[in-house]
Amino acid sequence: VRPLLEAGATVVAVMRSSEKRWADFIAFAKGSAGTLLAPVPAGRATGSDEELAKAAGADLLSDAPGISEWLLRCGSEASGPVTLCTYLYADGEANVRLTA
Repeated sequence: VRPLLEAGATVVAVMRSSEKRWADFIAFAKGSAGTLLAPVPAGRATGSDEELAKAAGADLLSDAPGISEWLLRCGSEASGPVTLCTYLYADGEANVRLTA
């Protein structure tokens, strides 16, 4: 997704909670021509990049209904065409459930 951000795309990213990974991703996005949208649970503070990195993230298996609702909302609020790409992996049986 980094090339998409570099090209100026708005990227709606779903990744599990990991403060370091989100901090790296947020820093990259800020230095790009694109816009990064991240899932954040209601009520979590996101005033700074550090707070956002701590709060961002979701698990596609356990948070599927909420993520689906959020993705649909992002798509309906988009100002132009939306393209959905999936880059998923989990070990073993979880990979089958995740990609189903």
